[in-house]
Amino acid sequence: MDWTIHKKLTEDPNSTLPTGEAECSVKDIIFLKVPLRDIGNQLAFKIYRKKSHDGKLYDAKLENSKGSMQLLKLIKEKIVRAQEEKTTVAVLAPWKEDKTLSKSEGYIRRIKEIDETVLKDFFCIYLYECPYYQVNRPVVDLVSENRLYIRYNTDYLFQRQFVEHVIALCDWCYSHSVLRLIPAFHPEHEDRWLNVFQRDVKHILDLHGATEEEALILGETDCISYIRKAEGLYFRHIKYAISLTENMERYFSDKYQRSDIVYYRTPVISQDIKNQETLVKSAQKPLIAVYSGGCQKWQNIQLMIKIIKRNLKNVEYHIFVSEPDKFRDIWGDEPVPENVIYKNGTPEEIISVYRSAHIGFILRDDNNLNRVACPTKLMEYLQFGIVPVVMFNDIGGMAELGMKSISWETDLTETNNTALESFASDNFHIVNQLLQQNKDNIYNLVQLLQKGIDS
Repeated sequence: MDWTIHKKLTEDPNSTLPTGEAECSVKDIIFLKVPLRDIGNQLAFKIYRKKSHDGKLYDAKLENSKGSMQLLKLIKEKIVRAQEEKTTVAVLAPWKEDKTLSKSEGYIRRIKEIDETVLKDFFCIYLYECPYYQVNRPVVDLVSENRLYIRYNTDYLFQRQFVEHVIALCDWCYSHSVLRLIPAFHPEHEDRWLNVFQRDVKHILDLHGATEEEALILGETDCISYIRKAEGLYFRHIKYAISLTENMERYFSDKYQRSDIVYYRTPVISQDIKNQETLVKSAQKPLIAVYSGGCQKWQNIQLMIKIIKRNLKNVEYHIFVSEPDKFRDIWGDEPVPENVIYKNGTPEEIISVYRSAHIGFILRDDNNLNRVACPTKLMEYLQFGIVPVVMFNDIGGMAELGMKSISWETDLTETNNTALESFASDNFHIVNQLLQQNKDNIYNLVQLLQKGIDS
């Protein structure tokens, strides 16, 4: 059975043949609902997948070597052809349209932004170890003209070697977070980690946040040693990094004593908001408050609910959460008032509320994670003229830039709309500064990747 590059995004790698066809049931085969020419491949795939449950047996099979070599040859042909005209980049990240991940997540939105700005004109191969599928062979999709998407499983030796070969063929390796280096399965087995720092490939790391600090706050102590190892590997090899804030650069420079790293600061800012029309909000009651995000511990949802319950008069709340049922459980036994609307909103619904909202909750604690962060949510609030309601005002060093906010202890029912409009206007000036900085650094990054030198 030939292994090929699939011509579109493979929805389910576990039930798609290496040829790109969808797997059929045994019943369909028996009753000849499958074309005769395809029956052999269908049966071979079922046997093939059954064997794959034993990794050692699977790795030893000649068909794996033959199949992966077929794929590698096809990929190499595409890379060599692309390198005649443009830079080739191996991107350690999921593809932005991967259905197993939410497009509203800050992580995916960052990947999308970089793909559509920095990497827009390059040939990119996205490489992702997806924890939601077994992926018993490398699955390679041509998701657009200049984009390949490879899903793999490092539990299999031949797949690790396959991915390492692909990376080695490219000019650059762009890593979205140090987490992409940590195997999804059996991270404690060091021999299963990818060896990406090889040959002449140049590396750039996108620092999405203080990953170790986040694990500590969430109590995920089991993975801290792996995060330290992954970070350490990157900071021993990289010369270039992408940061969100100046605080983030200081944090990592101090942590790893690497003052020689060249940083490109690119906060997550929507490029299509270019004027202040969204700052003009109705001065009539009720005041509109919004929250958009998850229910994780560090979002302080319990405190937000406490604030809402004591400020129910003259305020309309729109709470967009990825897990509405979890929000309802945190709310408690009493009924949720009609002026508290909670749901998992679509991007269009969230934007619609943003355009009319006056204030937005971002209740972060004072710690290193939040001092270096630049939450997508915060930047969206500022861009839409939404004044942040905060516990800690200096998220990502924004207080140093002059960000105006209101304290969580404020009586929201008596908030002055005129004052909010003034705060929103001041904050929009900060956004404009960051937007220009973002554009400049995106340009510099493109120059770097094109030439391989600092611009």
